[in-house]
Amino acid sequence: MRTLRLTWPHCHRMQWVSKLRLFDPQESVLRWSGHPFTSRPWKPVEALVQLAASSLLLDIILGQNMLSTLPSTTTPSMTSHLSTDESRLLATMEIGALVSTALFGIIITQTHVYFNRFPNDSRKLKALVVFILCCEVVAAGCSGHWLYVYTISQNQIGRTPVSLEILDVVSGPVAAIVQGFFAFRIYRFSEKIYIPCFCWVLSLLRLTGSVVILVAALKDPIFAGIIVRWGWLFAAAWAVAASNDIIIAVTLVYLLRQQRDGVRERTLAVVDKLIKWTLETGLLTSVAGVITLVCFLANKDGWIWIPWWIIQGHLFANSLLASLNSRQTLRAMDTEARGHPISLSIRMHEDMEAEGKDNR
Repeated sequence: MRTLRLTWPHCHRMQWVSKLRLFDPQESVLRWSGHPFTSRPWKPVEALVQLAASSLLLDIILGQNMLSTLPSTTTPSMTSHLSTDESRLLATMEIGALVSTALFGIIITQTHVYFNRFPNDSRKLKALVVFILCCEVVAAGCSGHWLYVYTISQNQIGRTPVSLEILDVVSGPVAAIVQGFFAFRIYRFSEKIYIPCFCWVLSLLRLTGSVVILVAALKDPIFAGIIVRWGWLFAAAWAVAASNDIIIAVTLVYLLRQQRDGVRERTLAVVDKLIKWTLETGLLTSVAGVITLVCFLANKDGWIWIPWWIIQGHLFANSLLASLNSRQTLRAMDTEARGHPISLSIRMHEDMEAEGKDNR
């Protein structure tokens, strides 16, 4: 009779297995003929599976015992050593970064739609869109950088990274350009220069405030210190920008409502659509600016204004691109009402395009 004898040395591992009573640590005899393997041919396989399972269970037990004896090498969580004020600042910055990332995705989509719908636009208008897109790419990169600095590299919360300083400098020109663009629409539509010039001056003041804030941030590495010393300039810049947005939106709505009197029903639908879109695009940025200003003046140490400040540049860019991309819908509506001599907002864009084509 042939037998297969499996033996193991008397080691510490086998003593643990013996306590589990899974098999005999001394030896295991597996008979290939006769009772009981004749009626149970799978018995050798069963014994080997039992051995493998026991060894795996033993590895788990011994591994846990070894890990429990090792010194703790884990580091405390990042928020365990942050004060309440620092945690609030970090939370508001993260919210602003996430919302700005979503708005940046919308900007990319609208830019793609613009170049597909209007390949024959003037070079000036295309250059304007490209410049706005480049500024928004830089702003998105800055948001990702300072978010990494604060959350991954565990930099001291409150110290101002260079990317946060660049973010305000990039948002300033975007706001000034978009406001200047809509002020130019007022000039094209009304053929009067007074209100557009006033809006351009306000845009220039907002841009100047951004440059001054950048210089101050380069000298003071602590973000809270910048807010304490230059908080009045932040408030003034936001007040100027919000006032400019309100003036532009109200002026455009007023000019459009003047064209609403005495027009046909089909043209009236175009005017109403223009008024609605003007309010949506113009008041969006102005409401965001007012909320930022109110939150800052009410509780600037609460950092509730941070998310609104971060997304302002993206809101301006989306307003401009939405206005440009709406021309196709407006042209379709205006074609149905072509009997009226005024082509409304379409005329403003077409004048710009014609001027750009002459300069090609």
